[in-house]
Parts: sequence; C-alpha cells; structure tokens
Amino acid sequence: MTTDVERDLPVVEAAVAALDRALPGLADTLRAVPLRELESVGNPGIPAFKAAGGPGLLIPEDHGGHGLSAADAALVQVGLGFLAPSTAIAVTMHQFTAVTFVELLATRPGMEWVVIEAVATQGLLMASAFAEGHPGGKVLSPTMRLTTDGPSYRLTGVKRPCSLSTSMDMITVSAVIPETADEFGVVLLGKETEGISVEPFWSSSVLAGAETGAVRFDNVSVPTAAVSYVAGDDDLDRTQRRGYLWFELCITASYVGIAARVVSEASGRAGSHQLLEMACELEACAAVLAHLAGRIDAGEATDDLLARTLSCRYAIERAIQRATDIGMELLGVGVLSADDALTNLVVASRALSYHPPSRRRTEPPLVEYFRGGGLHLEDT
Repeated sequence: MTTDVERDLPVVEAAVAALDRALPGLADTLRAVPLRELESVGNPGIPAFKAAGGPGLLIPEDHGGHGLSAADAALVQVGLGFLAPSTAIAVTMHQFTAVTFVELLATRPGMEWVVIEAVATQGLLMASAFAEGHPGGKVLSPTMRLTTDGPSYRLTGVKRPCSLSTSMDMITVSAVIPETADEFGVVLLGKETEGISVEPFWSSSVLAGAETGAVRFDNVSVPTAAVSYVAGDDDLDRTQRRGYLWFELCITASYVGIAARVVSEASGRAGSHQLLEMACELEACAAVLAHLAGRIDAGEATDDLLARTLSCRYAIERAIQRATDIGMELLGVGVLSADDALTNLVVASRALSYHPPSRRRTEPPLVEYFRGGGLHLEDT
C-alpha cells in the first residue's frame, strides 16, 4: 500500500499539515508504521498519539492544553483518519469527553478544572460510556443506574462497545441518579478502580486497533464527588448540545480521512473523470466540516446548528459512499482480495453510520424540525 499518496489530495495535505502543527512528529511516526499494524490489536498508533500530547488538544491553554479550535480539530481528525483509522476513531471518544468537561467548566465552574489539567499535563486518555451499544439504547436515557450506598453510590452494569478500552486511564459513565425518574449523572472513574474490568468484544479485523471492548462495572464504589454533572433526560441543555456538536464534528472528520485514504489508494488507477468525482466528494465534505466547525468556534449551541450538523453528517455518509464506491471499482477484486488491510480500510470507511445517533432514530425529530417544528432529540 502507498504511504505518500497524500501529495495528490489537497484535502489530505491540509489535514496532515494541521496534524503536524498540532502534534509535531506524529504524522511521520504514523507514516513509518504499516497500515496493517496500525489497524491491528495492540497497535502503536494510540500510544504514539498519547506520547505526542494528543490528550490535551482540546483543553484550553490556561489549563495546560493546546486550546485547539474546532476548525483545527476537524482537520487533525481528518489527518488521523487518513494515516491511522483506528486511532482516529478511538481518540474521538477521548476528545468528546475532554471537551464536555471543558464545556462544564465554562458554564458551571467547579472541580472539573482538576480533571482537565491532569488530562493535559499528564497525558491521560478518557474513554466514554455514554451511548448505549444496542438498538434500543439512548444517549439521554442510560440503562445503568447508581444505587445509594450511605453517603456515596454503587454502580453495576456493562458498556459495550467501548473504544479506547485498553489504553484509557479514566472512563466517564452516564447513569441514572437514585430516587429520580428523569435525571442522569456523568461519573468519572479511574481505570484501576476496584470492580472495573475490560472484556473482549470486537472480533472483527475492521478497525481492530480502536480497542473496542466491553467495560464491566461490578458493584463499583462511586463517591459523590465523582458525579460531576446532573441533567434531565427531557431536553438538551447547552453542555449536552455542545458535546453532541463536537462529537459529530470529530467522528465525521475521522471517516472523511478514512475515505480519503481509500481514494488515494485508488487514484493511481483513476481516469480524469473518476478522479474528479472522488476529489469533488472529498472537497465537499471538507467544506461542510469547515462551516460547522466555524459555527462551533463562534460559541453556538442552538437546535438549528445541531439539526444542521446531524443532517450534514448524514449527507457526508452518502458522499463517502459515493467516493469509495468509485475507489472500490478502480481497485477491483484482484487488488482487494490480495490485501486484507486495504479491504478492511474500504469497509471501515462505511462505519460512520454505526455511530450514534443513527439516521433511523433522528429521522422523526429532524423531519419535524425541517417542517417548521422544534427539534426534540430526547428519544435518540
């Protein structure tokens, strides 16, 4: 497989340049590792991201981080997706968690600054156990519940799938608060907390390097101080909206990067019309990401932006499919059957649709919104 094809793709040139600026040396480190190794269990991509200072990318500079803008964060994720797909997907979960704590600190100042400074200065990675990993699961209605244990709580349950499960230093969990019917809390726990264990879950070779496992919580003691945020499940507040927006931006950007790698691998076989078709799809994706990132950087947290972000994400899913369909045709069965890493890359490029919230779940509220009603995502 090629390793320097990004020279022919302006989208990737911009993304890798942003990655070089944010985390100097990481792009070269990732380029030096074969894709098959980066996409396998125990891959070196996530440790390299951590060693380069990646955990602090979205944490403000005055708390020890890089203070990366949404615009630059999107470019970095495209670059990571291009060079190391599994790493990009895994660290998106960390970035979502980190930016949620940053948003909490901005709206309701508390002890969150201790967490984000530790993450930035010590290079800690946080996994996220928010969205439930089954068809009926909902972000705002967790299946796990805290139970009262004197002045603290206990937590029992399992989160599957959970990316970054091997390399995480901490994990955030959403759980229903005792004696309430409509409130959930976000719990932050260290990986080594007694009662937390990681079990195998992901048996596919596609995105095998994302460390997707099952995290089990067996009667885990949860101090009240570990519950950093409480919200109802009947509406989205500013923190939840901002978290949604950042997650959708970063996860979508990661898959744009993966698609760009497929296009790059196929570009040497492309005629002018085919290359133009693939390049146009990628350029459109990059332009949409830049627009959404600009609105996030402007501080927006509106239903309008959330509806547009979700709609754009679903449109990008289709753009990725169109671009990689052409790439698959160009590569052909002979190439794909002889290179399992390339085949896995093509399949991985289609996996954006599996990340929450699904198109199926958001169809009713988005249709209502586009017909002039409000945006109600409580059941997504």
